[in-house]
Amino acid sequence: MRSRKVTPFWVVLAVLVVAGRPARSQQSIADSTLLLTMLQVSYGAYLPQGDLGQRFGFSNLIGAEIGPKFKSNWYLIGGGHFLFGDVVRENQLFVQTAFNLTITDPVTGQSSTYSGWLDRDGLDFVPTLNLRGFTASIRAGKIIEGLRFRGLNPNCGPFIEAGVQAIQHRIAISSPDNAPYLYGDYRKGYDRLTRGVGALFSVGYRVFSNSRYINGFIALDYQHHWTRGLRYNFDQRRYDDRLRDDILLGLRIGWCFPIYRQAPEGYYYY
Repeated sequence: MRSRKVTPFWVVLAVLVVAGRPARSQQSIADSTLLLTMLQVSYGAYLPQGDLGQRFGFSNLIGAEIGPKFKSNWYLIGGGHFLFGDVVRENQLFVQTAFNLTITDPVTGQSSTYSGWLDRDGLDFVPTLNLRGFTASIRAGKIIEGLRFRGLNPNCGPFIEAGVQAIQHRIAISSPDNAPYLYGDYRKGYDRLTRGVGALFSVGYRVFSNSRYINGFIALDYQHHWTRGLRYNFDQRRYDDRLRDDILLGLRIGWCFPIYRQAPEGYYYY
């Protein structure tokens, strides 16, 4: 019988969920720090820096994470995010074109050069370029309840986070199906597929409300990745496998759904 292979990332997520299972407690979130499971969704707006900033402009991350928060207000959380954007600065598709045509005016003698891509019908077109990718991360954080705003419960306050993250990104190319130079696997020669790992650092503020309606966070993120290209680039006629510094600086906001047992009413999911 063939056994299913379980990836290390999903094993880690399973451990995080089990670690955060609510324990029996007579404590209230209003006056005590609780053991709970955090299920959160988030959106981040980022400005790429370093090598990534030379390739892409304004970028977005959207995704979900899950993990336990302990009574000490330390927590572990892991998950994945979809990376996307529509600003591509490394537009080699407009530099390495399929044709160059020079036309000389017979009257003035002035020459004009036209360049672009042609499909099989001889019609010119402009490829559409976008950023596409994903990240998978594990973070450890600490909520500093002693610095929380007056009136909030001890599960709230400023937080600091650090972690590790895997990243992959590429240039997504859209073109007509009858464009021979960009059809199927030929696009891979221009998509700059890149992959690597990095470190994450965040500072922000978390809130878990007593009324169970407002549970969220806001954070400033610094993500530094060390990556390498995985493709043979047709326009450069070589592999670009140098070590890259791909950096993301941005603001992240999220909504958290805490799961915990609060006596005497049982489980709450919100």
